[in-house]
Amino acid sequence: MKSNNSVLILREEDLRKCVQLDVEVISVVEQGFSHLWEGNADVPPIIGIDVPESNGDLDIKTAHIHGLDSFAV
Repeated sequence: MKSNNSVLILREEDLRKCVQLDVEVISVVEQGFSHLWEGNADVPPIIGIDVPESNGDLDIKTAHIHGLDSFAV
């Protein structure tokens, strides 16, 4: 890992130490995309907010699968 001007730069090998492949999560994500493909999900446009004083931005993404009592943000 290398830090440069308060930005932490991670190499692939660093990420692999922090994040493990979760087969159950991949299955759930696949199901979500299937619902979207079948027309059983709503995915509104991304809400984008520019933050010029911090040289940054924020993107808010949401989704809802019909029939579920929750949604993703």
